[in-house]
Amino acid sequence: MDLELINELREYGLQYIVDKYSLIVKYHNTWPNLVLLKYSQVETNLKYKAARQARGIILDTENDWRVVAYPYDKFFNHGEPLAADIDWSTAAIYEKLDGTLCTLYWYNNQWNVATPGSPDASGVCNNGKTTFADLFWKTFYELDYKLPEDTKLCYMFELMTSDNEIVVKHSRPRLVLHGIRDISHYPYLEQSPTLDYRLKYNWEVVRKFDKTSSLEELLTVVKNIDGTTQEGFVVRDASFNRLKVKAPTYVELHYFANNFSDKR
Repeated sequence: MDLELINELREYGLQYIVDKYSLIVKYHNTWPNLVLLKYSQVETNLKYKAARQARGIILDTENDWRVVAYPYDKFFNHGEPLAADIDWSTAAIYEKLDGTLCTLYWYNNQWNVATPGSPDASGVCNNGKTTFADLFWKTFYELDYKLPEDTKLCYMFELMTSDNEIVVKHSRPRLVLHGIRDISHYPYLEQSPTLDYRLKYNWEVVRKFDKTSSLEELLTVVKNIDGTTQEGFVVRDASFNRLKVKAPTYVELHYFANNFSDKR
């Protein structure tokens, strides 16, 4: 028993799964046996759980599709048809950060970093020169962060600098821990990012807000947020179901940035 995505890969092979779910495939430049799978924003039907699991997952093609890194399954904005049903009695509210998801994972006796679209974070930042890997490690060491000891975990950070801004402006480089997953065995359970990581490794940990009792209450709060300073919230319940609740002003600014940019 394993992830739906991995079960299908073992039974049908990579090309069948890529065609079935319209997945994007990226191989690691140093270790080509490592493959990253990512759904297509346009073509993938995300009603399938296996497709949602392909959100930057990295697998070893030479080791029975063993999980090497596994950040988050695809999760949705409130109001979208596939948005998760949240158990509000166990829900926790975290800041939705506006940057680049970077996953720190252990492979070949060293720590490596990936983005959702690249197993070695080799994509280039807004400045057209720096790779996300170089920017991650530069920020990591400038902030005097320490490497973790537990190699069976992968760690999800948000990288936020002036070189990878989306909407929110970043006056200083930040690298914020917001997720942890045990990839040693199925079901690859998540762990909560706690302040212990701040004490142990000097890592900034995602901000947690006071509990709310319902989506309606949270929507009242988020509509008053300035989208130039905060994207919104992520709601996560005890079963690690997640829901994005974005500030309306952020959504508007993101739309204009994507549709009226000189880069398009």
